[in-house]
Amino acid sequence: MTWNEITFEDYLKIVEIQQREDTEYNKLLDITAVLNDVNVDEITINNFKDYADNIKFITEDIPVGEIKDEYDNYTLHKDLSQMSMQQYIDFNNYAKQMDYVGVLSVFLIPKGKQYNEGYDIDKVRQYILTMSCVDVI
Repeated sequence: MTWNEITFEDYLKIVEIQQREDTEYNKLLDITAVLNDVNVDEITINNFKDYADNIKFITEDIPVGEIKDEYDNYTLHKDLSQMSMQQYIDFNNYAKQMDYVGVLSVFLIPKGKQYNEGYDIDKVRQYILTMSCVDVI
């Protein structure tokens, strides 16, 4: 397993776990469960090593991903001079809330569409959560 295989949703779960007040042992168990897609109660002394081996990459830095113009059926709008006022307002609101998915949803728009016109923003947000964390970050 590598960072490229980790969804942004799982990345956010890892960050949340790391930031909470808890023992390092409990944090490690919860991160192991998230990355192996198992319930923490399924991790035993006998299988912990196997699960831990799967996530050795977590000690590595997240690689810098190539910024692409397109992601599946979405286009990344990078030209800020073409940003609408609604996009700018939404961007600022999402940024204040530290809503990373919301921030990216301002720039990642279904092909052939204009910002917030003729598509479901919740589907865009859901797509972002399933993207590789390397692409999102």
